[in-house]
Parts: sequence; C-alpha cells; structure tokens
Amino acid sequence: MIARYRVPQLEKLFSEESKYKRWLLLEKEVLFALSESLSIREEELLEFELQLPSISPQEVEVSESKTKHDFVAFLQVLEDKTKHLPVSRWIHYGLTSSDIIDSATSLALREANLLLLKELEELKKTLYELAYKYMDTLQVGRTHGRHAELSSFGLKFAITYQELEKAIELLYHSRRQVEVITLKGSTGTYAHISPEIQEKLAQRLKLFSVYSSTQALPRGRYFSYLFSLSLIGQLLNALAFNLRTLSREEIGEISEKLSHGQIGSSSMPHKSNPVRLENIAGLSRWLTKIAELSQLNIPLWDERDISHSSNERMSLEDAPTLLFNVVSNLNSYLKDLEINREKLLDNISLTRGAVCSQSVMLALLNSSPTLTRSDAHQKMSELVKQVRRGEYVSLEEAVKSNNLLPPEEIAKCFNLERHLSYLPKVFQHIFKKEIEEKYYKGIIFSKEEIEHATYFLAQRINWYYTGAKYWKEKDNYSRRELVEEKYDSSAVLVISLLEGATTLAGTILPLLNFPLLYRSIHFSVSGYYEQLTKNRTKEEVADAEIEEYVEREISGTPEFKTILELASKYSRVLILEDIVDSKVTLKTIYKILSKIENVKEIKSAALFVKIVDQKIDPLYTEEYYSPSLFSPNYLGSKEEYKLTEFNFKNFKDKSASKLVNWYGLIIQENVWVIGYGLDSEHKYRNFQALGELNKDFI
Repeated sequence: MIARYRVPQLEKLFSEESKYKRWLLLEKEVLFALSESLSIREEELLEFELQLPSISPQEVEVSESKTKHDFVAFLQVLEDKTKHLPVSRWIHYGLTSSDIIDSATSLALREANLLLLKELEELKKTLYELAYKYMDTLQVGRTHGRHAELSSFGLKFAITYQELEKAIELLYHSRRQVEVITLKGSTGTYAHISPEIQEKLAQRLKLFSVYSSTQALPRGRYFSYLFSLSLIGQLLNALAFNLRTLSREEIGEISEKLSHGQIGSSSMPHKSNPVRLENIAGLSRWLTKIAELSQLNIPLWDERDISHSSNERMSLEDAPTLLFNVVSNLNSYLKDLEINREKLLDNISLTRGAVCSQSVMLALLNSSPTLTRSDAHQKMSELVKQVRRGEYVSLEEAVKSNNLLPPEEIAKCFNLERHLSYLPKVFQHIFKKEIEEKYYKGIIFSKEEIEHATYFLAQRINWYYTGAKYWKEKDNYSRRELVEEKYDSSAVLVISLLEGATTLAGTILPLLNFPLLYRSIHFSVSGYYEQLTKNRTKEEVADAEIEEYVEREISGTPEFKTILELASKYSRVLILEDIVDSKVTLKTIYKILSKIENVKEIKSAALFVKIVDQKIDPLYTEEYYSPSLFSPNYLGSKEEYKLTEFNFKNFKDKSASKLVNWYGLIIQENVWVIGYGLDSEHKYRNFQALGELNKDFI
C-alpha cells in the first residue's frame, strides 16, 4: 500500500517478515502433527523447536534469484538453517507450496479481519448515537433530487447501521470461506498426507477446514470475501455521498469541524472541502474494482495455474487496508459532524407546504366516498401549481381557502411530527443489540463471534464422526455405503444438558452431517447451589454434595428414562453443553452414562469454557494462535490432540482436567454471564451477545 493509506497494524501483518513467520509456523505444526505417523522422536521435535530459525526477506530474495520460485527459495533457506537437525528431512513432507501459502494467507486475513471488525464496531456505536440524537430532528426528504416528504435526520444513520449489520453477517460468512486450512498435496487428493493432518491443524490453529479442493484453494472464496468488503465500502460510501450533498452551500444542512490550519484550495481562500467524504468515495471505488478483479481469478487451468497469484499478492493486502481507511475516515467525520437546524427548517419551508400534499390527498379520500384517488391526486397537483405561481402563500392556505377539509383535519395534515411517530418502534427493532448492551457490564463475545465458533465446533465434530475412524468397523460396506451412512446402531446419541444448551443444540444440529438421535435433559441446579452456599463459602461446599444432588435430579427426569432406553441400543454418546465452569454437571453425567454397559464411547462439546483457576496462554497475535487451553508449542500440540481423542467412558476425577473434547470459545473472566441461551433468573436467554450481567442497571 502507498504510504498515504498505510495502516501500521496491517502493514506489519502483511510484511514479508510476517509472511515467512506464518510459513514457518505452518511447516512446524505440520511436522508436529506428522510426528506419530513418521515415528519422529519427541526429543528430536523438542530440539527442532528450540532451534527454530528466523528467516529474513533478504535471505529468501537471494535464494529466489536462482530458483525463480519464492516458496522453494524459502524452503531452501529453512532446510539450510536446520540441516544439522535430524527432523529437518521431514520438513514439507507430502505438501505442496499452495498448501502452505493459502493456509498462511488465511492466518493473515483472520488477523486483518479482527482489526477491521473492531473498527466497524466503533463505527456502529457512532451511528447508533447519531440516530438517537437526531431521531426527532425533521429534515426534508428528497427523491430524484427533489423535495418529497419529511423524514428524520437520524433515520439515515439508523438505516446505515441496519444495512451494515447485514453486511457484517456476510463478512462473517465469507470469513468461514477464507480463514481455512488446506493441506492436500499436489492435486488435492491427500495422496501423501492424511486428511487427519489438516484436521489437526484446523483444531490447533482454530481455522476452518476445506475438505475438497485441487492444488489451490478455489478462488471463488476470495471473491466472496472481497465482495463482502466492497459491499461494506459501498454502503458507507452511500452515506458519505448523501452527507456530501447536504454539505453543499445551497443546501447547507450539515458541516464539519475543521482542524486548525485546514485549507480547502490553493487559489480560493474561502473554500473548505468535504475531503474525508470524497476520500471515502475514491477508496470504495478502488475496493470495488479489487472485488471485480478477483472474480476473474475463479477459472484456473485444471488442478492449478498461477494466473491469480500476481494480482492477489496486492489485492488481498490492499482490500482490508482500503476498508480500514474508509471505516476510520467515516467514523472520524461523523464525530465532527455539525447540523444547521435553522437551515433544516428553511429547507422544509422552501416549497411552502407542498411536502404535505399526500397527507391532504389521503384526507380528501377519507372525507368523500365518491372521490377517486385520481381525482384527489389531480386536485392536489393543481393546488400545488397555484402555490408555486404565487396565487397562495402556502398549500395550507390554499386548502383552507377552498374549504376542502374541516379545520381539525387540515391541522392534522400539516402536523409535521406525524413523520416521527413510529420511529421509536422502528429503532427498537434496528438497535436490538445496542439496547441489550445496557444490561451487560461488558460484552465478551458478539452474536457473530458465537455463531462463527458454532460453525467451527460443528466442523470438528463432523470430522470425528464421519471420518475414516469408523470405516474400519464397516469393512463389508461398499464405498457408496461408507458415504451414505444409515441410522443403524452406529448413529450417535446427542444429549444437551440444561436449558442453556438448547440454544446451542438448535444452532448446531442442522450443521451436523452424520446420523444422530437427539434428547435434552432439563433440571435446575442453581437454586440448590445457592441454598448450599447460603451459610458456607464456595470452597466449603464439597463437589460430592452437588454431584449427589445432580445425579438425583438427572435420574429423576422423564427425559433421562428415554435416554437410558436409547443408550441400550446406541453405543456412542455426544454431550452438548452451553458453558463449562463448575464441571460438576459434566462429571456427574459422565459417571452415570459410564455405568451403562452398552455405551462404549462418551464425547463432549461445549460452546463456552470458563477457565479462571489455571494459567491460560494469552492471545499469541504475532504467532497467529487464538486463545487456547493449550500452549503454542509441541507439548501443547500433543496434549490438545490427546484430549480430542479422550473417551469420557474412561473418565476418572483426575484423568482429564479440561473435561471436554471440543470447545468453541474461552471465557477468562470469573463473572456471571448472560445472553445467547444463558440466563439470570430465567431472563436474558434471548439476548444476542454473551457478556457479564450489569446488576447495577437492573
């Protein structure tokens, strides 16, 4: 990006140094994942990890001058720096350059998207504030550039907020297309590397998995992503375009605070130009052209060519940077926005009441059962022409002079406030998220983040239950039967715990693509827990007491009797939890189900895991790891894979501290959370986000 539009955080992210760091990270993680199948000794991996080199752009550039292939040049530098290590012979095993390049691009785009979304949330807050600030400020509405009827000045910000929310949903959808891991080898057939390796890295790096592609990731995914960015850019440009019009001297309804020393023209001292709004127009056009260009990258020769590569090297870096500029420029402009109320009123009066012509026309229709709509329309059109010719001072005087309506009806027709009466109800629908936010002390995860994590969770669960792991049990099946599994005894019994997990179940079940049966268990443990801790501290209450109560409650529910019947036929159980914090409920259900002889395997998945009593590794932004229960080193990698495989049929109190096989998001705060299915006294389950309850507000 040229210096004028650089964003420091994004420049660092898209630098050559960061790119090679991502390539190195992926090569390292693939090596860790391959260690078992290649029989690489643990001490060799630890040695490799300790001596992992840094690779500079200058070193790669020297090598590329000979290879004419940037990734091969990178590999040569890496191999040369690690040739003294036994494990170096396994670097890049079974992979092709596109596997690493496309997957590394995913890591970069994820970081860029997180920065963009943070900036977009700031803009949404500004739009929300302006919408309410000017909700009752009347403004003449314009269609085809002409005065139409009245509107609310705040409504334009509410509409932009509404459309921006929808566009952000599209951005999240496209994120699931491009924030992906793809490790399939030269033609995408997994000929030399198991798809389990791709799945392990998806789990490890919190990336979505692309199950099928050729050598390169299908380029339609990047078009989808870039289109979502350009859509946001044009939505914001639409607002900027209209604000620019309103700032013209002949309209003069708005202006902006000028910075000290700002000059509009080298030749005309009186000029002050809407440069930020014009800048938004130019950058959004550039962004749109990048999206159009990416559409041309979709057709590739056979399994791969690099016709897309040259322009993507620029466009995938430039697009997030351009949108970041657009968003931050608009936000800063809106914070400096000033309105001219006198000019707003002058413009409303400019047509001398003609903007109320429809109100009078409809009143005429209501007053006379014989009058047709066409007649009423023609009558009002003639009156407006007479007003314009100066035959009447205003349309209101013309209506009165012709005795068209009773005085009280005329007053209603020219009551300008009628255009504002339904806005509170409209705003209540548009700003659901902002209204709910007052009940939170702080938002931990947005609705979009939670849905994003749910899709990720579904992918991990799907891979486990539909992968080759169970094919060995069905050697007599045809290849088609392996794909089209039936509801036989290998179907999975899925159980959701408590009311909160029904929200997760309702979202995730349609995403699961293996035969399953679903039941839920509903009982209340919070009241009993409050009773136990009434005269004792949390530490004084033994888990055994709570477990005994939970077991008694679960066993007494009608749903559990049905579950027992199903478990006698179906041997695999998957438990869905909304949030894992005290762990007592999960421990108890593991123990109960483990007693059933037919149950051979118990797995669990939670949307949220609350971890506050042990050290959790921080967000490794520079290393492209997301917050995790596991450290970003070989031992953490090994531990994570082990937990995914753990069968809670074999659960003992000390056998697994993490307690779930798969999870979506980590809560690192010891607070009472509400929203997205979680409640406080049966309230707030329908709130979109997850956050800490603001007890002061309620």
